[in-house]
Amino acid sequence: MRNLLEYLDPIYYRVMKKEIKLKVSKSTIDDTIVSEAKVVLVAKLSDNIWITRIDAVGKDKEVQFNKDFNDSFTRSKWSDYVVFGRDRKGKIKIINLIYGEHFHLNGKDFNKQKTLGEGNYNEKKL
Repeated sequence: MRNLLEYLDPIYYRVMKKEIKLKVSKSTIDDTIVSEAKVVLVAKLSDNIWITRIDAVGKDKEVQFNKDFNDSFTRSKWSDYVVFGRDRKGKIKIINLIYGEHFHLNGKDFNKQKTLGEGNYNEKKL
């Protein structure tokens, strides 16, 4: 986990750690491999903040280790929005990540939101 501090802002790092612990408490682990990623949008919000849209192809799934390691969520093409910011030392780090098809955990869909970009997904309640 600490290796993520090289890329993540310290505050966002703490948020990410909490999310990982929440998923583990629900018997969920992420298994993601990105085969191809394209930056399709960059917007400069200020001298120190940028937002990008990244379209990715690969394998992204959530695996339920309490259900024989079956996947509750899979997708092979997706879009993420990444917010970058420059820290006080001038290093650019991720300060937020807007990702996913919708907010879900252990196969439960909390907001019925469709994909952020092109792509499709499969979700099943285990």
